[in-house]
Amino acid sequence: MRAYSTGARPMPTAPETRRRRSPRKDETGRTVNEHVARRIRLLRKVNGVTQTELGAVLGITFQQMAKYERGIAKVAPDKLWKLGEYFGVEIGYFFEDLDQAALPYLDAHGRAPSAADSDGDRRLRQELARALQDVTNKGMMRRLLELIRVSAE
Repeated sequence: MRAYSTGARPMPTAPETRRRRSPRKDETGRTVNEHVARRIRLLRKVNGVTQTELGAVLGITFQQMAKYERGIAKVAPDKLWKLGEYFGVEIGYFFEDLDQAALPYLDAHGRAPSAADSDGDRRLRQELARALQDVTNKGMMRRLLELIRVSAE
């Protein structure tokens, strides 16, 4: 027969583990992702394509497409290539005006503004994208694009 101690025993503890910290996000990288995301969303809306349809073209779900458009997930180069072919733009389109466009998206602390800050702006951009869908004359589209670019400066 075994003898058992009736005294208090220490509680077992889990072995110490080191938790890996994920690398800190680079602000510049984040703004590049957001810029590419905005360009994808604009192309999709101007062409009247849903996230589901575009996801099918890329072989991904609409949830993943939504992550691409919000800048949460990075778009792989092969996906950008497919998007460019689908919409008839060069891959460089997704990075155009990046130097000028990426920096204004940051606030004084180097963070992107929250969605709550730009609800009115977002609504206006959506209306503009819908209105541009109705323009069928290619020359008119070029002139409108030039007008918008000049006005943005």
